[in-house]
Formats: sequence, structure tokens, C-alpha cells
Amino acid sequence: MATTSRPAGGSERRAIVGRALHVTLAASAGFYVCRYAFDQPEPAIYALFGAVAMGALSQIPGSGRQRATVIAGALPIALALVAVGTALAVHTATAVAGMAVVGFCLAFSAVAGPRPAGAAPGLQLMYILPSFPPYAPDHLPGRLLGTAIGILLLAALELWVLPARGADRRYRLVLADAIGTASRAADALAARAGGGTADGQDSGQGGGTSDGTGDRHDGDFPEDLLRDLLKAGEALRPALLPPAERPGGAGRTDRALTQAAGAARELLSQLRGLAAQETALHDPESAVLLARVAQACRDTEDALRGGPAPPATRMDEAIRAFQEARLAAARRPAPTRPSPAVLRHQAAVLASSVPAQIAKSSVRVAIDGRAAGPLHPESVFWYASRGTAYLYWVRVRGHLTPHSVHFQNAVRITAGLALARLTAGLLDLAHGFWVLLAVLTLTRTNVIGTWRNVRLALVGTFVGSLAAAGLLTAFGPHTDAYAAVLAPAMLLAFTVGPMLGIAWAQGLLTVVVASAFAQLAPTNWELAQARILDVATGCLIGLVCGVLAWPRGARTEVLRTAAELLRSLGRTVEQATYAMLHDPDVGLPTAPQVVRRGPSATATVSQSIDETGHALRLTQSSFAQLQAEPEAPRPHLTSDPDPHLPDLQAVLVTAHHTLLSAQELLDSHRQSPRPSAPDAIRSASARGTELARECTALADDLAQGSVAPGPPPKPAHVIPSALLDGDDESDSAALPLLIDLETWLNAVARDLAHIRPAPSTPTASD
Repeated sequence: MATTSRPAGGSERRAIVGRALHVTLAASAGFYVCRYAFDQPEPAIYALFGAVAMGALSQIPGSGRQRATVIAGALPIALALVAVGTALAVHTATAVAGMAVVGFCLAFSAVAGPRPAGAAPGLQLMYILPSFPPYAPDHLPGRLLGTAIGILLLAALELWVLPARGADRRYRLVLADAIGTASRAADALAARAGGGTADGQDSGQGGGTSDGTGDRHDGDFPEDLLRDLLKAGEALRPALLPPAERPGGAGRTDRALTQAAGAARELLSQLRGLAAQETALHDPESAVLLARVAQACRDTEDALRGGPAPPATRMDEAIRAFQEARLAAARRPAPTRPSPAVLRHQAAVLASSVPAQIAKSSVRVAIDGRAAGPLHPESVFWYASRGTAYLYWVRVRGHLTPHSVHFQNAVRITAGLALARLTAGLLDLAHGFWVLLAVLTLTRTNVIGTWRNVRLALVGTFVGSLAAAGLLTAFGPHTDAYAAVLAPAMLLAFTVGPMLGIAWAQGLLTVVVASAFAQLAPTNWELAQARILDVATGCLIGLVCGVLAWPRGARTEVLRTAAELLRSLGRTVEQATYAMLHDPDVGLPTAPQVVRRGPSATATVSQSIDETGHALRLTQSSFAQLQAEPEAPRPHLTSDPDPHLPDLQAVLVTAHHTLLSAQELLDSHRQSPRPSAPDAIRSASARGTELARECTALADDLAQGSVAPGPPPKPAHVIPSALLDGDDESDSAALPLLIDLETWLNAVARDLAHIRPAPSTPTASD
């Protein structure tokens, strides 16, 4: 049973009460009908535990319809697990082996997203329950019937009685709000860039022409809109949304929504940079492209709010035309060529347009379910034309590593369940499945959390056992009394337990199981005694596994994976810089090369991007788990963090921005002329190497658990003045590429600087 140790909010309380009502109605109806209408005790207990497993033990996110779909879809798996458990109960050894295989597969299914992860604990119970003696394969039809009754009743109640609200819509609305803010900002920037007259006169500002030489004019950006851009970007941080509300699945829709959010964050960041410029430039070409960005954002926002998918017209045509105009303007003689300020402004506008295009295309994929045509950049949308099975295989294979917290959690819980099944079999415990249920519900991802749960659970179980013993003694053989107690006890247990914590949950659950089993066969107070022994055994096994298997939980792993992410990011920056300067035919991958175990000195930029993407996914998983471990010290997650602890969110944002913008940059300049000026090549290469070294230095600090303060970044101009002012056509043709590369490297530097805390200001006493 899922519990919370913090006070529940109003919406959370309503969800808990609704879920408790569903479970109680489904379990009670299935149990009472099978037990008293048809006099079938075994189907009765399986109907009860089927509803409890999928409704109380499982935590499936989503709307009532989505939860009902997952629960009903899990029925064939539950029936198969009941059949397998019944067959393997023939011997303790076979039951333990089955528990190891089933336990790992179900626990590891968390890599597929929050809904499989939520259903996994309940499905574990569907194997555990029949895997204990007596070995009775002839009882299998009754067990399957009871399981089906309980689960189908629960699915029907989820669909029609107080259905839960959908988290998926909330995520889409947050994303729509952010993209709507980007639309307003792009409109304002387009108006500012298009300000002035044909001869450059604007509100008294002189000296301008429409030839793109870049006259400046007044054009203050609204302060409230600038603040909205910042708030919208922060609202999209995955850390601010509950894990169950993030689109974490491996299918196309969830991948597309995740990608749309990442592109939206990048877009908002780029627009903030443009808006923060103190003076505006008369830049008609940029104004046109920014207007297209605003329109693309409006189309995307409408789609996210329930409208049709964004129209199929692609922004890549506008971007291509913008690039061609830049190249033609750069080849003009120096006196008529756009100024360096305009070239850099256009680079920033281009950097804003590509994530807008990606966000729009991603939302289209999310709504349509598959790519409707060519998508750009192709490397970003590698998943759009892939089958669902392949996408899930990519996700699974990527986490088959000891450095994945999903793998670690699966190994930990599998070891606990297998050891518990072995112990229960060797000791011939009367109700041995309670041992495994204790391991399943009390084991946490670090030993601190497990120990806290164990202490509270033992207290709750002891008090609940005393109450159950009193109940069994008072009512004796009167099954009608237990029948009257069962439903109210379930409703109380599944309401109060999640609200008040594990002690209440275990205590009330003890009363529930005592009331249920007393209706199946004559029993006495020794049932309560057996439950105390079984829960204590399960607690001990859970603690042992918690101590032996990654006892610190995600903290150690998140620092290790974040450090490796930064090292890989440094290689990507260096490789991308080299490719931009030297390789005229950048060959980006169309699908990820999964699970590269070690860096290669001769790795291509494609391989570096794949390695960094893999490291990013592992770090995101570790970070998400860290946030769910309130018992563990967490780096930079409090409102007043220690300035020497690493900002892991900044690491994730930096990696995501850098990866996405690197792929955009390489794709947009695949056919661009490469520079030939040695000074420009040398300067840009040195800047890329400098940033790669900074990534390595940050990784070394991060591996030690702290990051040294550093100065804020300084923009670096990698293009020599002689090249900007020269008339060599081959050199000037490469100016757009060099300007875009310079802009990207400076953006990487700014992101990296956010990882380091600012140096403390010396006081008068220093």
C-alpha cells in the first residue's frame, strides 16, 4: 500500500479517498459474491487481493479512463502470473527461481514509464499469492476467476465512479502556457526588429538603411513579458512536476512531448537572450523569421489546448530562405555587408527559430502518433518513424547497466523477494506471503528510507495485531461479524494509511486481512501472532538487502552519472566544434547507438552525441529518484542550498540545451562553406577546447560532491576583425557559420557557468 509521510493536500486527499472507495467497492463486491453467493472461498480471496493489488498496492497515474485502461490491460499479465505462481509452487526451489525472474522483470519495467512502474507492485503480488503451498493446480480455474472479477470490477469503478483527473492534460497545459508566452515574446521581438523606416529613421533615430547594415533604434522589451519568459522556462523544469505527471514512457507520444518541452525551454532561453539586448537593431529579415516563429508557437499552443495538430507547413523552408539570405549578404563587399552586430543578432534569431520548429513538429508527432512527413533535424526525430517495440527495446537496453537506478532498484527488490520466498519456504511459515508483501511494500531505494519504514511498520503491525487478536477472540466463529467489519476496515485502511503513514497502513491492513481470512476458515488469535512474525521477517530481509545493495540510493549514482555526463558533454563540444570547422558533410545518426560503455578517442561527433544522450538519460533517472528520497541528503534541492553543493538541475539543463543546439547547428550548416582562415579556425578550436576542459573540471569537482565557485562567463569573439572587414569571398562566405558557432560556444559557456556558484563577495574585514 502506498503511503505518504507528509500532509496530503486537498486534491491529493480527494484522490486518496476516490482510490480507497474504488478498491473497497471492488474488493468487497468480489469477495462477498464469491464467498457467500457462490460459496467459493478461493475465488473470493483472489478477487479481494486482485482489487487490492491493482488499486491500493499499485500507484497508476493518469485520468480515470487511463487508469482503467492500464488496469484492464494488466489483466492478462495478472492471470498469467497467477498460473505461473500456481505451477511453480510445487517446490520451494522452483518458486524462488520464478520469484527471481518475475520480480526482476516487473521491477525493471519501471524503465517503460510511470504507468508500468505503478502497476508493477500489484502484479508482483499476483505471482506471490499462489506461489505458496498448498500446491493445488486443480484450484487454478477458481483463482483465475477471482482475479478477473476483482480486477475488472476495479477497472469499471475507475472508469465510471469518481474518475480521477488526468495528469497528461495538466502537462500539456503547462507546455501550452510556455509556448504561448514564447509566441507573445516572438511577436514583440519581430516588431522591434522590424521597427524604423526604409531609410532607417525611427522615432528620431537616424543613420539606418534597409540594407541590413544594422542601425540601432529604441525598442524596449516589456519587463513583464521578460519575467514571464523566465517563469515559463522554470515551470517546464521536470523537477517541478511530480514524476507521475511527466511523459516518461518510451513510446512516440511521450518521447515527442518530452522533446517538445525541451525545445520550448531552449526557445524561451533564446528569446530571453534576444529580449535582454539593451538596444534593438533594424533587421527586416530577422523580423520576418521571428513572425514565423510566433505563428508556429500559436499553432502549437492551440494544438496542446485540444485543437487539431499543427499544420503540416514546415518552418524549415523559412529557415532555409533565411540562411540563404544571410549567405548572400555575407558575400557582399565589406562596406555593404551586414555589420557584425547584425550578423550576431541573426545568429541568435536563427537559434530561436529551430527549437520553435522542433517544438511544433514534436507536438504534431505527439498528436498524430507518427511522422506525417520529413522532420528536421532528422537526428532529433529518429524515433518518429520507429515501431513501439523497437522504442521500448532501446529504452530497456539503455538501462541494462549497473549505473542505472532502475537496474539497481530491480536487483534490490528481486534479491529481497527471492530471499523472502526462500526463507518462508525453509521455515514453513503459515502465511509466508506476508513476508514477501512486507519486503515489497517496505523496501525503499536507500537504507535510511527502508529503516524508517521498518521501524514504523513494526509498531503499526504490533498494534494492529493486538486489535486483530481482540477481534478474533471477541467474534470467534461468527463470520457474519467479520463480514460486517471487512468493508469499513478496508475503506479506513486505504484512506487513513496513505494520509497518515506506514504505521497506520500496516496496523489497519492487519485488521483487514484478519477479517478476510476469518471468513474463509476457522481461526483464532494465532493468526495475528503469525502476522507479526512474518512482517518482522520481511523487515529484516528488506534491511539486509538495503544494506548490501546500493545503500545510499540515488545520491552516489547521480553524482557519478552527472560527472560522466559532463565529461561526455565536453567531448561533444570539442567534436562538434571540429565538425563545424572541418567536415563539410556532417553525418548525424538517424537512431541512437545505444549503450556505449566507454569513450573513444576517435569517436565521431555522432557517437559523442549518442554517448552524451545516454549519459543524460541515466542522470535524469538518478535525479528523479533522488527527489523521491526525502530521507537522503540531496544536492542543491532546497530553497536555500549550500553554495558548495552542485546544482544538478543546472547540469541537466546545460546538457539538454547543448545537445539540442549542437544537433540544430550541425544540421543547419550541413552544406555551408567551411572557413579557410587559419586564425578563425585556430580561435574557434581553442574556444571549444577551453569549454571541454571546463566540462572536465566540473566533472572532477562533481565527482567529489562539491563544485568550486567560479567567475561569471565572458563572451568570446572567435572571429578575427580582419575576417569581418575583409573582402575575400571564400572567407566571407563562411561568416554565417562562424557567427553561429561563436554564438553556440558562448551559450554553452553561459550554461556551464550556472553550474558553478558565484564567488562570494569579500567583506570589509577580509
